[in-house]
Amino acid sequence: MAQTNTVELTITNTDTITRSAGNFISDGFAVTNKITIWNSSNNTSTYTIKTVTTTTIITNEALTNETAFNGVILSAGNVLWTNETIQNNISSN
Repeated sequence: MAQTNTVELTITNTDTITRSAGNFISDGFAVTNKITIWNSSNNTSTYTIKTVTTTTIITNEALTNETAFNGVILSAGNVLWTNETIQNNISSN
């Protein structure tokens, strides 16, 4: 399982996640992995990695552009949680 610590993330071009520090490749993220974004106002859900570099992930699915936020990205190669599960956890906390 790959995971970022809480890191500043920005989402642009409707499919590109950019991190302000750290390294997606060193953290273990790879093409075709399913990733789950946490703590995003508009994009808390699960996506598939199309391209990964040290500081960016491009997804197969469309994202909503979002200015810098502190978030976490998780990957286990498969879907970790459905959007419904994520929203239920957010609502109950």
